[in-house]
Formats: sequence, C-alpha cells, structure tokens
Amino acid sequence: LQIVKLQWSFANENEAENEFEKAIKNYDEIKSENIASYAGRAELRSLICLLKAGKMEGEYISRAEKALRDIKSHEQLKEDLAYRLGLYFLKACRADDAEEVFSKYLSEFDNNLKKMCQIARLQWAKSVVDNVNKELEGFINNEVSAQDAESTIDNLQYGSDLGDAERILGIEGTLSSVIESISKYVQRKCFEEEEYVSAIRHIINDNPKYLNNTTVFH
Repeated sequence: LQIVKLQWSFANENEAENEFEKAIKNYDEIKSENIASYAGRAELRSLICLLKAGKMEGEYISRAEKALRDIKSHEQLKEDLAYRLGLYFLKACRADDAEEVFSKYLSEFDNNLKKMCQIARLQWAKSVVDNVNKELEGFINNEVSAQDAESTIDNLQYGSDLGDAERILGIEGTLSSVIESISKYVQRKCFEEEEYVSAIRHIINDNPKYLNNTTVFH
C-alpha cells in the first residue's frame, strides 16, 4: 500500500507538470493493483489525463463511458471527466453524445452547456448540407454520369445525414427536392449517354402512369 501511495503522488506530480503520458502510465499501474481505495480514482484520473493530452479516441471513449457508468464513488472526479468528455464530443460535433453525458453525470446541466450543444448541433447540420452542396456541383456542371448519379440518390436515401440536418436547420423538404432534381438529371443523362432503356425505366419509376398517357408517343 505504501508503494501505491508513493506512486499516486508521482502520478499527481506528473499530471500537474503536464507530463500526461507518465501520469497515465502511473495511474494505470495503480489501477492494476486493484486496491479498492485507489482503483476507481486511478481509472478516472487516467482518463482525464487522456483527455488533457488530446488522446481520447476509439476504445478510450468506451472506457470513459464505462467508468462514468460503473464507478459509484469519486463524484467530483466523475464530474470532471464527464465535463471534459462532453467538451470533446462538442468539438467533434457530436452534440447528442455531449448532451447525454452532461445530463447524466453533471450535477448541473446549465444553460451555457445547453447552448453549446445546440451550436454544435447546428454546426454539424451545416457541415452536412455544405458537403451535399459540394457534391452537387458536379451535377450543375454536367460532370456526373448517370450511374454515379444513381449512386448519389441511393446514398442520400439510405446513407445520408441530410434528413436529420434539414430537421435541425428547419429546412424540411430539402432532401426530397434534391433527390427529385437528381432523378431528373439521371433521366436526361441516360438519353445523352444513349441508355434509352434505363431512361424509360427511370421515367416510369418516377411517373408510373407515364405509359398510360398516349400523347407521349405522338
């Protein structure tokens, strides 16, 4: 126990001097000793140092979430970790994750943090829309093939965040409008590429009653 106490003081000194890698190593070694009075706080301090060092990613995020969920004491340290982890999520434009951490583990989820979550949510939504707009430049310049345009429609329908982004920004209907415009582009491009069967297939998909209108054959 005396060795653990000494190592704890070394880890604290390392952390105070911003020597985070040394601090993390010491805290992790203390945790591995599995002494009840030290294990939980060593894990929390190690994770806090990872955040301070800018190394919180991948498995460490899961580890931090587990520590917040499972460690039942050291509330002050847990709040410190939760606050820093929430800020990390905000920087990554993961507002929902930040909001969950703040609301679950902080004694006070104040208005400033709520505003920060909303700003991060708006920034994320704007970045999604900006990325879609950038992708659409190729359509404006008539540079996208019919096949690639079809892939874009599939991505927007099944793999895009645009639906969530337009809800956050209050621009509902954008996704359907974009897909409709690209669908018309595909029809035109199929004719340009002399893919007439594909062109008719797309026209019928968009307008099932198309063949019932005999004037189209005049």
